[in-house]
Amino acid sequence: PEREFEKGRLTAREYNLLRPKYRVVAKREDTVLLDTVVSDHSSAPGRGIFLKSESSEKWVEVVFVRDAAVLLVYAGIVCIIFGVGFLPLELYMKSKKS
Repeated sequence: PEREFEKGRLTAREYNLLRPKYRVVAKREDTVLLDTVVSDHSSAPGRGIFLKSESSEKWVEVVFVRDAAVLLVYAGIVCIIFGVGFLPLELYMKSKKS
């Protein structure tokens, strides 16, 4: 957090979402090699390790797992595609009967 506030028993933390910072701890077995806070485009040397961070961007991770409901979603998508494809044919057949 950028700042921490305390008022009585309540505490609050303020984070800067425009310039986020990350706490990084690198360990080898029980030895701490690096314990620092880095932001975008910064670097930090440690014991036998050098950390360089590039820009972090907003991202969304979509995880698609195997599930029985996925088959229903696929079937629905296929039915919509067929429905949209056959709609002009149905309209043509109705206009030909009249």
